[in-house]
Amino acid sequence: MAEVIFPEGIRYYAPNEKAPDFIKGNIVLYRDDLIKWLQTQEEQVRLDVKESKGGKIYLSVNTYKKGQHDDVKAIREQAQAIHVAEEDISPDEIPF
Repeated sequence: MAEVIFPEGIRYYAPNEKAPDFIKGNIVLYRDDLIKWLQTQEEQVRLDVKESKGGKIYLSVNTYKKGQHDDVKAIREQAQAIHVAEEDISPDEIPF
């Protein structure tokens, strides 16, 4: 599993218990911290809003890169080819 990267200078808080249902949370931006962090990032930063196993909402940097899963696809295709090749071999053909 990839390391979770948290954005600096951005905080998410659950809504106040008296807030109306359409309020899903509050995001606070700490300008100086956020600007400093953004200057170390690529031009575009995507954030995911996630829920922890404990039910808390948090923000993390989405590090997905296009084509990233191409390697996984190639590995799966190779594994399928190996699996098919093994099925094509009869026990009589194994030399041991």
